Amino acid sequence: MAGTTSRGYRYPSNADTPNIATDIQNLASDINTDVNTKMGLFLLNTTTFTSTCTIDGVFTSSFRNYKIILTAQIGASVSSGATMALRASGTTTSATNYNYAGMYVSSSSTFVGNASSNQTSWKMPWSYGGTGSSGIYGSVGNLTIDVFQPQLALQTCFNAQGEMPNTAGISGFAQYSGNHLLTSAYDGFTIVIAGSAVTNGIAKVYGYN
Repeated sequence: MAGTTSRGYRYPSNADTPNIATDIQNLASDINTDVNTKMGLFLLNTTTFTSTCTIDGVFTSSFRNYKIILTAQIGASVSSGATMALRASGTTTSATNYNYAGMYVSSSSTFVGNASSNQTSWKMPWSYGGTGSSGIYGSVGNLTIDVFQPQLALQTCFNAQGEMPNTAGISGFAQYSGNHLLTSAYDGFTIVIAGSAVTNGIAKVYGYN
């Protein structure tokens, strides 16, 4: 009688007459199911970018939630900030259905809050009017975005955080959360970084359940 491991992988017992093809197929199927439904982060896409990062077809039914990690070398000006919008079938959803709320604090300033509703995109933790130091791995260099249930016919939500240094060498931290009002499914996103020279930009998208 076949046995199973603690993670549900099937294997033949000592008393079984092995069927090599079937046993290998069962093992491959069990590992595939385990990876897609039970394990942690699963790398789905790696994309290089400059001022705009657009990735389509990455949100699928295989995973409920997604983590986006952006790294980049920023230029001297980041005062225009960054935004994120959802995409479906290669088209950006830009109607006024984006809500967000955020906060920023640094070693030189008090807490600053910001919130807005019915916008055409989400604001990302990138800049609150400061400038970045050329060559510093700043906000985008430490920008992590979790996107929740974009492939389901439910409201898509996000949570993002990043570190934000400026020319004075002062480190800041920002965090934003928000939702998209429509109960629609989306398969991609676009992040636009305005007012800054961006080099060595890399975006990695991971899926998890």
